[in-house]
Amino acid sequence: MVASMHQVSTAKLIEILVVLVIVSGFIFAVTSSREPEQLPYVNVNNFDECVIGGCNSELCGEKALMDQVVSTCEYRAEYACYEYSACERQIDEKCGWTQTPELESCLANPREQDAGLEEVF
Repeated sequence: MVASMHQVSTAKLIEILVVLVIVSGFIFAVTSSREPEQLPYVNVNNFDECVIGGCNSELCGEKALMDQVVSTCEYRAEYACYEYSACERQIDEKCGWTQTPELESCLANPREQDAGLEEVF
């Protein structure tokens, strides 16, 4: 009688293992065929373009964000210097003014560069 119980237990164990293998295979097949879950992330290859904004074209930023930016609309001589630069994506992946020798020179003496402009009140 002990031998027959051992045989039944072994047979039952094998049956359980077979069922587990079949169920595992089914679960794997169902879960691997699903589309991957869409996680929120920023695609670094899909940036908005950089645009110039502000009353005096003194701001540089993401196109999607520039509608939310408010400029004080005051004139400063330095703002004219940014015509010697480009509003574009920088190494840090943010929009910004590209530094050029002409921009740096103008920013060092903005009044000299701005001598031809009249102030508007």
